[in-house]
Amino acid sequence: MVYKKINYVLILLALSTLLLGGCRKSKEYTEIEFVVINPANNEPFVGIPVKIRKKKSGMGGITGETVFEAVTDANGRAYYKFRAKKGSKFWYTPNIDYDSFGVQGKDYSILVRPEVSSYTVKKDEYNEMRYEITFYAYLKSIYKNINCEGPTDTLVYHKQSLSVKQGGGAYNYTATRTGCVDYETSGSVDNNPTGYSHVYMGWHKIEWEARKPSGITYGTDSVYIDKGGFGTLQVLY
Repeated sequence: MVYKKINYVLILLALSTLLLGGCRKSKEYTEIEFVVINPANNEPFVGIPVKIRKKKSGMGGITGETVFEAVTDANGRAYYKFRAKKGSKFWYTPNIDYDSFGVQGKDYSILVRPEVSSYTVKKDEYNEMRYEITFYAYLKSIYKNINCEGPTDTLVYHKQSLSVKQGGGAYNYTATRTGCVDYETSGSVDNNPTGYSHVYMGWHKIEWEARKPSGITYGTDSVYIDKGGFGTLQVLY
């Protein structure tokens, strides 16, 4: 009987150790810093709600709880320092309130964001949770050979978005038009006036070279378009 009691005590101690071990916190600090900026103008997003969720996997599946909530400061940042739960069954993920920006796909685009997975936040380290978000704008392009000398006239131009160079609203290409060109972009985006295409806010530029029998001319046009604004790039040669 004495041996049985001792065994029971040892088993209980072992179970207690395992349970406590699974819930232990690290001795080192984990740091998480949200950084939310607009790459088109390098302006921070202020007052954006952010949070950190702690996830746990167990017999009942994955459960979670919010362990940190804040809004970004004047520098577009929010910081949290804590001792993370040890073990692979505990992990932490960042969350951000995208409703603050409008309608995704229409008003804004997310260019950079951290992957949300069990490996997102590295425990016992500093983690920068960086989000780069910018807004859409509208651009019209006009090409007009106002002094046409014939079908051999050639316009070569390089067109690019300068402020944002990645994503679906960015572009960087070279093209050629020949003859007596008189063209402007057509179509309509988001029920806006005809001729405007969806681009990112920021600077847009076109550099061109016009070759005619009388000689070669060069030109440049650029425009800055703000959030939801309208701009035009124009080549008259």
